Amino acid sequence: MHDNLKDLFVKYVDPIMGRIYEGINNEELVASLRFITPRTNLNLVQQLCTLIDAMLPEVDNDPPTEYSELEHLYLFCLVWSCGACIVDEDRPAFNSFITTTSQQVGIGDFYEKFYDIKKQ
Repeated sequence: MHDNLKDLFVKYVDPIMGRIYEGINNEELVASLRFITPRTNLNLVQQLCTLIDAMLPEVDNDPPTEYSELEHLYLFCLVWSCGACIVDEDRPAFNSFITTTSQQVGIGDFYEKFYDIKKQ
């Protein structure tokens, strides 16, 4: 599980921070995303880690260990840590970036989804 979480961190955190703060959308430069209240990149990563820690069951409660199972949890936590404080008008751009980065086509609006750890 540790290696999969590390791989997910590498896959998502740097690109998400680049998209939010600098407007880097893959190779294209676009408008950065706006916050409801000011946030730092460190604050967003701390929120992400705290949410993942809160959502993951203890080892004796059979937490997900496979990459694909963890990725669903990770995406939920990304949306509700890094994306939660983005203004409503910029949420579609954030959702689109997550959809493209994750290659989770057909998911729809990540803000409208929930994650049930027991159904994984």
